[in-house]
Amino acid sequence: MRLLRVATKGLAFAVIIAGYMVAGLLLILLRGHRAQDALTSATARLLVRVLGLRVLQVDHAQPAPEGVSRLIVANHLGYLDAVTFASIREVKFVTSIEVRDSFFLGHLARLTSCLFVERRSRAGLPAEIRAIATALKTGLSVALFPEGTSSCGEGVLPFKRPLFEAATLAGKQVDLYCIRYRSIDGKPFGPENRDRVCYYGDHDFLPNFLGFLAIREAVVEFRYLGALDPRDFGSVSELASEAHRRISNAYAGIPESSRLALELGSLDAFAGGQPALVAGRSAKQKVH
Repeated sequence: MRLLRVATKGLAFAVIIAGYMVAGLLLILLRGHRAQDALTSATARLLVRVLGLRVLQVDHAQPAPEGVSRLIVANHLGYLDAVTFASIREVKFVTSIEVRDSFFLGHLARLTSCLFVERRSRAGLPAEIRAIATALKTGLSVALFPEGTSSCGEGVLPFKRPLFEAATLAGKQVDLYCIRYRSIDGKPFGPENRDRVCYYGDHDFLPNFLGFLAIREAVVEFRYLGALDPRDFGSVSELASEAHRRISNAYAGIPESSRLALELGSLDAFAGGQPALVAGRSAKQKVH
């Protein structure tokens, strides 16, 4: 049964991606960039259904409507984040040169017009920030995973701060999302099953993807945490720190209203909550 599920899902995935590549290449030739974003989002919605990904949207505030550009930041658990995110919002993704240079993921990334950054060197950083700001100014929303890597889901890693400057240059707000898996095949997400959906460390893509295809259903939550206005902060560092604090707390299940209690050390205030996993533990990483 497991083998049949992998084969069926794999075939459906291949057919969908082949169709997407053909349509995407035609749109590139016709310079239909806006239509290409819509195609990517529609393809992602089809993929999450076929692959057994159930995406739950939890909004603590009203997200920006389609057509209003924002810099969007979220924690990062693996390549599935891009598929699930694109299924709920039309965005351009920022990813690494390493992804661009990989065989399969790189081809898809180029097809979706990702913005590429060199995370191992700061030499091209000013130009990369300007490229993101330019995309924002043209009305595109740009999604950034500022951890600079994906993790095993034990917590939110520190944010790399420089790319937040793009929001300041473009005069755009920063939307915050927390991505968290709730369950896999009906069992709570945890160390025992996280490798079936997370992609990190020294994982190879193909074995990881085949393991994911074997599951029946994974439930992933996208929690919108509101927007930050760069004008409210004295520096890019302060903006990035506040974004990290809010996303980290949301991932750990700490209500925003309880922040003061946490800072005072009154952890008993959360005894009735259900934190997913403790934020801030060490986590293996994979560059994305």
